[in-house]
Amino acid sequence: MSGLGLLAAVAMFALTNVFAGMLPTTFTGDAQLAVWLVALVVAIASYIAVEQAMAGTR
Repeated sequence: MSGLGLLAAVAMFALTNVFAGMLPTTFTGDAQLAVWLVALVVAIASYIAVEQAMAGTR
């Protein structure tokens, strides 16, 4: 578990929420949960991608 992978995951989670916040609608209830879950999946995918890229360079 590297710091760079965690940094990428946190950044992608935040960016996904920022993008959702820029959409001209208000997310409440189940829609907010869906945005949070999509952000979590994106964060996990970016963590895995960074870790795989780091493993390829070692």
